[in-house]
Formats: sequence, structure tokens, C-alpha cells
Amino acid sequence: MDEKVFNHSNYHSKDDANIKYSHAKRLEGNGVLFSGVHYLEDGKKHRILYEFQSSTGLELYKGKVKFLLDESLQEFIEGLDELNIGRVYENSKKWFDKSFDYDKVDRWYSRPIITKSKRGNFILCRPAKDVKVEDTKNRKLNLEDITSECVVQIEFAGLEFYKENIVPVYLLNSVVCRAKNEDVIDSQDEESGISSNEETESSEHLEEVEVENLKQEEHKEVSEQNEIKTKTLEREIVLEHKDEISLYNEESCVFNESARRQIEIEIEKLRELKMNELREKRKQHREKSKELSNSHILEN
Repeated sequence: MDEKVFNHSNYHSKDDANIKYSHAKRLEGNGVLFSGVHYLEDGKKHRILYEFQSSTGLELYKGKVKFLLDESLQEFIEGLDELNIGRVYENSKKWFDKSFDYDKVDRWYSRPIITKSKRGNFILCRPAKDVKVEDTKNRKLNLEDITSECVVQIEFAGLEFYKENIVPVYLLNSVVCRAKNEDVIDSQDEESGISSNEETESSEHLEEVEVENLKQEEHKEVSEQNEIKTKTLEREIVLEHKDEISLYNEESCVFNESARRQIEIEIEKLRELKMNELREKRKQHREKSKELSNSHILEN
């Protein structure tokens, strides 16, 4: 079956009408009633996956895997909770030959998000039978080895029905972590061996030099313009009396002081404008580096 992968940037595009539930049937072996789900898109069935980055790695708890939730993943799961309750309520007569009221279904439903942890909300997932656990060098690992940042895929597989208990099933589909001692290398600099961090520091230094040069050029330009204005003013003033000379000198000092202040103001404006541009460039560069890193992890 194909996969429909959601993440923090596209989970709002999830169309609940495309999530289809199968008739609840007993599973072979354990006899548990189970209703499987899939995402119907372009006439094809897709498994429902959510991909996210876990900054704290993962923890094992009683045979399950524990993940802290970010805001988008929590919202995604809570949306599925409401959908699950509604679908069981709508299909109870068909699946169980008995209609259940909404409040009863809501009371039986076991929400998977656990909120009692001081570290934040988390979810417990069962490892899938064919769960993929490896590093970015495609080397297989054990779940116990994952203690640092990793990219995780979990699958919403369906609903299990017990006596007065409805359990949503979330499976750990894959975990990919960075290989030990691996540096994040920008794909464009792999041959030169320049890391994205080194590139960022280098580009920031060059940009700061550029700003300083710009400040000097602007100061020089404004000073030259002011000098031209001052000389023009000198030529236009006709000095006839000493009082006029005294007045001219006084006005000239005021003019020069005002010009100096104006220069400082203009330089400060230019500096602030350039620094804002640099901050934006750095932000875009960091986002690009992170995107390339995540892309590199997923490709491997």
C-alpha cells in the first residue's frame, strides 16, 4: 500500500473525508476486534504516516516507544481522536449490531496523548513488525541505541476494541538518526569538505566586512556632499562688515555641526537596514542548511 506522509508543514491539508475505516473484525491469533484505516487519494489507498523530528531521541517503556510531542503532532493526533470517536459512533450499529450514544463512545475512547509528564506531553507507540531503525549511513541500529536527535515516522493503523475500551493504534514505522561523529555537510560543499557551520561563519564575516566598507563609503560620500554645500555657501555670502563675518562663522559652525549629526543619522539608518538584511540572510541560510540536512537524512 502507498504511503500518505504528513508533517508539521502539511498536516492541515489532511481531509477527514478521505480517511476510511474498515468494518471491525476479529484479528487472527488474539481475537481482538480491529478496524483498519487508510487514506483514499486519487483512487488509491495509502497508509497514514506522520513524520517529525525528535530532538530528545526516544525512550523505551514497557515494550513501547515514548516520544515527546511538538505542537503540530499533538494537534494532528487530537484531530484524529475526534474523528475516531465520531466514526465509531456513526458505525456502531453496523459493526457491533448495537447503537452506542456519542457520550458513551467518548468515555470508552482511550486518548493516546499522556499529559502527566513534567517534561511535556508524549505518546507511546508500538514498534511495527518491520520497523526500520538505522543511521544516515544506512547502518542498522537497535532502538536502545537512539539517544539523540532523530527523524521519526509513526503510523496511525486503526482502532482496537475491548470491553468498554477503544484504543487507537500508533505504530513506530521508522527511525533515522545521525551517524556518530557525522558532521552536517552542505551538499554543494561535499568535495571541498566545508561544513555548513563553517560556511555560515565565513559568510557572516564577509557580510560584516561589507557593512563596514559600506559605512565608510557612505560617510565619505555624505562628507563630500556637505563640503560642496559649505563651499557653495561661502561663495554666495558677501562679507561687508565684521558683524557679518562673525555671523557667518557662527552659522558655518552650526551648519557643520548639523551636517555632522545628519551624517551620523544617515549612517545609523544604513547600518540598521544592512544589519536587518544580514539577519534575514543568516536566517534563510540556517533554514536552508537545516532543510538540506533533513533531506540528506531522509534520502539515506
